[in-house]
Amino acid sequence: MNKKLGTPIGKMVVGIRRSIGSHHDCGGEQQHQSICVNNCCQHKLSIDLNRSKAWHPKHYRQQRHPLYETKSVKIIRADHIGTNAKLVIKMIDLESSNKNYDDDPQSSIIDVHITEINLMTKLRHPNVIQMLTSFVNDNYLWQVMPFAEYGSADQWSQPNGLPESTIALIIKDVLNGLNYLHRKGIIHRAICGSHILIMANGICVLTGLKYSTNVIQMGRWQSKIHQYPRQAAAKLLNFLAPEILEQNLLGYNSKSDIYSLGIVCCELANGCIPFEDIVLTEMLLDKLTGNFPRPLDSTCDEIRNFPTNDPDLSIEVQEKYNLYKNRTFSSHFHMFTIDNCLNFDSSSR
Repeated sequence: MNKKLGTPIGKMVVGIRRSIGSHHDCGGEQQHQSICVNNCCQHKLSIDLNRSKAWHPKHYRQQRHPLYETKSVKIIRADHIGTNAKLVIKMIDLESSNKNYDDDPQSSIIDVHITEINLMTKLRHPNVIQMLTSFVNDNYLWQVMPFAEYGSADQWSQPNGLPESTIALIIKDVLNGLNYLHRKGIIHRAICGSHILIMANGICVLTGLKYSTNVIQMGRWQSKIHQYPRQAAAKLLNFLAPEILEQNLLGYNSKSDIYSLGIVCCELANGCIPFEDIVLTEMLLDKLTGNFPRPLDSTCDEIRNFPTNDPDLSIEVQEKYNLYKNRTFSSHFHMFTIDNCLNFDSSSR
């Protein structure tokens, strides 16, 4: 526990505990027990952890090497000692994260993490990642989540892409998760292959909810919103819909997630992130003028008109070409991706 509660960081720790602590008391435990009828593995694991009051590092057997690490965030694999459940723990350094955004002095980076925790603890769907428990230990905010045995969808798609049947199964789970979020007024705003995790039972779950926003403002459902993600990573720009990137007075709605889903279809089919080989300004121009990527196969003009006699072609490019020209996706997959998801007119998605 933090022994410096009189210091500024200590006072912040107390405030964070109050913000996220409501689901750690007896009422929170009863709330988890009330959803026992739900057969989702995430929910059962959440119940087990909260019954055992696993709100201290002593309850977890941590692996030595982190999965991911920066100055302020560390993600590690761990096992819950009582149940042997495989988990992922996100540890956030509160001192390093206690910084305000340049364009919003009233909002700190740690506020984003707290908002994410409070949102995730309220979500109950098998295709959306669940926050199993969270707590503050010393100067670190711990977020405990299920471990995705099979990693993320983008890892499986690289470098040659996935079969259409596999993509269909992934997209089906993503659509189920998105439908749940959208019915609750939540726009994800970060749909991409790396935010689609594959659990041990083969179910795909959405993560990356710290980039999300809510269309319910001042108690009213807004048909369009004008709040734009300030902390979006550069890699996410490739997946964002043109109406978000344009940031005009027309705003955007949940249909922007459907556009991102179309980009994901191309990512999973082609084995690479669309627009990754061009500069951001060119990508923005392409999106705003209605140019978009597509699943590459033998039916695409780009493949049929490919300059195979170019002496400067690398071996890697030639291998990709041979792969694409010898496969054919169904017309339904092309129609879903291009006509439905990547339609420039958001009302037609």
